[in-house]
Amino acid sequence: MRINIKATGIELTPAITDYAERKVAMLDKYIARGTDAVAQIEVGKSTRHHKSGD
Repeated sequence: MRINIKATGIELTPAITDYAERKVAMLDKYIARGTDAVAQIEVGKSTRHHKSGD
């Protein structure tokens, strides 16, 4: 399985990458061998502006 990780508004650290790869690796048991699969993950930080309602 190929994993694409995109970070928006934060630095993509090795710890974040490792965590995401471990979680996505659990999906391997549901994907048949020989199947080409791609997991796209976007990690970001929400701002307070969007939560204010203004």
